[in-house]
Amino acid sequence: MSDLAGLKGSWNDLSNECIICQLTEIRCMPDAHFACCLQAAEGYLALNMPLEALEELERFEDGCQSADETIILRIEVLNRLERWDEVLLHCDGALAQNPRCSKLYLLCAPAVQHVKGTRAAIAFLEKGSFAMPENAEVAFALAHLLCEAKEFFDAKDYLMGAFDLDPALRSRAREEQAFERLWPWL
Repeated sequence: MSDLAGLKGSWNDLSNECIICQLTEIRCMPDAHFACCLQAAEGYLALNMPLEALEELERFEDGCQSADETIILRIEVLNRLERWDEVLLHCDGALAQNPRCSKLYLLCAPAVQHVKGTRAAIAFLEKGSFAMPENAEVAFALAHLLCEAKEFFDAKDYLMGAFDLDPALRSRAREEQAFERLWPWL
């Protein structure tokens, strides 16, 4: 599975105010502290230090724990740690609040596959595809799982839809081994 973690800033972008907040545990304004901890957690994840990223996320005040950015990053971290059951717990609540968040479907699908199997992950992404028919990435991920399940005809249909929405995905499909049986068509 490809790494879907996107960075909003780099580790070097931490401001002095944020570093002082972390080191002295001074209560900063919630927005500054939240942004600082979020950026630090993203930095740890980019450095392949998921445990440290999770520790950073635990520093958030209660109100920040339920912020969309926190939940998405926590799911990314838990995926990296392969804590599939915990990912699913967070996904259920997050998708109930944000049923049209494509990133949640893409981040939760690997946990569904590991815990419940490929068929369940396909059904999960189909739900996401029906909720967001205009999302090329969800259709692409669904085609990927369908190829793993050797359902090439259905995979081709979802790939065609993904290519219509984002033609750049065609070249990406040519590079992914999961789509090898479909390469002559691509």
